[in-house]
Amino acid sequence: INAMGRRRMKSTFADYRIYKDEGALSIRAIKPLLRAAGNEGQYMTLQRAGMVAFEFASRSLHEKERRYDWQNKEAFLVNVAQAGELLAAKELPISFRTRRMEGEDATFKNYTMAFQKGSSTSGTTGSESYQLYLKTQALGQDKKESSTMVPISKGEFMVIRSLLQYSIPHMLAWDQAFASGVDRVEGAMKSGFDSEKHEFHADLPTEDLW
Repeated sequence: INAMGRRRMKSTFADYRIYKDEGALSIRAIKPLLRAAGNEGQYMTLQRAGMVAFEFASRSLHEKERRYDWQNKEAFLVNVAQAGELLAAKELPISFRTRRMEGEDATFKNYTMAFQKGSSTSGTTGSESYQLYLKTQALGQDKKESSTMVPISKGEFMVIRSLLQYSIPHMLAWDQAFASGVDRVEGAMKSGFDSEKHEFHADLPTEDLW
């Protein structure tokens, strides 16, 4: 039970993986970061929005079986605006770019992730296929570049879109805001609700939630 008297749910780890000859893709959720606010921490505010991680692993070249180099995976973190852009896209290709600092030497890296239509020979079944690319470029002295491509079927593409659409309210913690709002209204109904006037008087936070 947390400080607000609500029972904590056990953490659940889940991802969606696609394995192809060219490479593998893992998609997982990164929860938003919340912080306690108010006089006695009676409510939570969003400190950092959640994201959806697209993790790419290249196929191990020296393995006879189909195995992937997850130890050296590269990840692109999709924010809520980028998720909306993909859902709103009416045609492909569509690409996203970001830069972040990584490694012990604090080197900046450019990341480009792109969705584009593929060919019928890209290893997927069905009449329509897609390709998902991740390209990285280190901005240090070596300027090392890498690229991983994972072909995906139309069905897999629709699963990715559905996961992103479902994730948007959770990335912004709206699901928790509505859930906690129910608790607040229930408390107000018990203490300050006038059943004849159909009014309730809930104690709202005195500072801006946003």
